[in-house]
Amino acid sequence: MDESARDIPSGEDFFYLLVYAPGCTPDFNEGVRGNVWLQKEMFLLKTVVPAVGFEFNEHRYGAYSAALDDLRKRALGAGTVEQADGDTGAMRLTPKGEGIGRELWDGTDGSLLAHVSNVKKYMNDLDRDEVVAYTCSTFPGTAANSEILEQFEETRVDAACRMFSKKKATVKKAAQIAGKPLDDFVEILEGRGIHVYTATAASYRRAMKEFGYIS
Repeated sequence: MDESARDIPSGEDFFYLLVYAPGCTPDFNEGVRGNVWLQKEMFLLKTVVPAVGFEFNEHRYGAYSAALDDLRKRALGAGTVEQADGDTGAMRLTPKGEGIGRELWDGTDGSLLAHVSNVKKYMNDLDRDEVVAYTCSTFPGTAANSEILEQFEETRVDAACRMFSKKKATVKKAAQIAGKPLDDFVEILEGRGIHVYTATAASYRRAMKEFGYIS
């Protein structure tokens, strides 16, 4: 018998909702860019929707849920999800899985759907270094002993600059991601021709001094 939305355990339904949701595009079943994105998008979703039924632990790529990865593998085996590059690349629902996703979507409260779409819209537009930089800087406890900390430190400034340019982070948040004081990060942006509020680094520092934020 084909699986339907009624067969999906409470909490696990967010897997199908997330893969089915629109994100960077208005299209449903946009898919998720890969396993790293799936893990981090679901982790971020759980921070705002406690009903998400997955527990996360520290892992080599930061926050990781073994139960979520098991569900992904079961979905591949059941033919409700297809994934590129073996089982590591972009994933989307098959026609069979899309029926489940649509049924769940139509029966879920709109406020929860907004959280799902917003998380996907934010994270699906990030490259791998940006995902790592965002999660390691925002949730450092999930990556305290991660194997990617060296990569994170090497790429976080570049990733933060790209995220600011793409309007994925305010200048204050981007500075946190970069691990730099705000005025130093503004200088880095200016040095790369990325302007903050169209102000020069010097005028920005003057304004910061006038408001007492820096000495």
